[in-house]
Amino acid sequence: MEQKLYKFYQGEDVFKLDDNCKEPLIEQILWKEDYVMLVAEEKMGKTILAQQMACALSSGTPFLDTFSVPKPVKVWYFATEGRANDLKERFIRMRNGVSVNPVNLCLIPTFFRFNTKEGTESLTEIIQTYKHEPPQVIIIDALYRAIKGSLKNDDVVNDFHAVVGSIQHYFGCAVVLVHHMTKPQRSPDGTMHQRTDKDSFGSAFLSAAVDHIIWVERFKKTEGDEEGGKDKIMKCDTQRSGIVFDSVRLRLLEPDPLLFIIPSKYEEEEHRIITILMSTKEGCNIDIIMKKTKLGRTIVYTVLKRLIDGGRVTKEGYRKIGVTYKIVTK
Repeated sequence: MEQKLYKFYQGEDVFKLDDNCKEPLIEQILWKEDYVMLVAEEKMGKTILAQQMACALSSGTPFLDTFSVPKPVKVWYFATEGRANDLKERFIRMRNGVSVNPVNLCLIPTFFRFNTKEGTESLTEIIQTYKHEPPQVIIIDALYRAIKGSLKNDDVVNDFHAVVGSIQHYFGCAVVLVHHMTKPQRSPDGTMHQRTDKDSFGSAFLSAAVDHIIWVERFKKTEGDEEGGKDKIMKCDTQRSGIVFDSVRLRLLEPDPLLFIIPSKYEEEEHRIITILMSTKEGCNIDIIMKKTKLGRTIVYTVLKRLIDGGRVTKEGYRKIGVTYKIVTK
């Protein structure tokens, strides 16, 4: 890395703010040069959420169809665990419901730890090779496989932060760390301990170093809420700016397309699509539905998936010869 690993401000420069740092990459979620941690228990879909974030950033389309992405940016996705084909397969299914610009998305499976000699050499090689296409966002998934040594060791964690910080300084980019929480614990009275984002596994310096923490937990289903049993809540309790979102309810659609949605958002769109499908016994293909409802492809696929899962719409045919959607008649 050719840049100096420090900055120097003197005189009036001490009192001048860099307005570029205020530029949002994702409104209410991510800003230029942010250092963010996305944390959740196992099997909560944090990798899916991170991949969906990468897709939205690459294409400049709203994250979760809600949080504006002002412009497309280059994303480097460092995958430290899992097989490359599995990650690719998820991106393929996700692309059926989320806009993505492949030119702006770079998937980098890694087999090194960032805070090692081999790691810094590999990172330097990657940076020098692709510095003509600098990333605006780097996602590291998963954090525990990116660090050599105990995550509970303050020195180990700070060494990792120093390596990532030098990359961030070199590119002037934002970084998102994907991490897991400790196992749920019971209180002395036998009840489950109330979870917070402070329950992320490892040294306190993991959470102390980041600008804010996005965390995901299970949605607490209420009486009469038939669909909420598998939903999640995305929260941001720890933040320094005071302008990050508070909480959002999420629902995972799977297997194809694969994506999270905000369930309450699509009531009007559901009504419009149902109205179109009820007007014909033959059904409609995706292009006709889009034309008549004037809705985008992502929203149409998302709503159709919900209607199919709810037993209100059926899908007939195959992708290569055309798929028709029809209302389920009772």
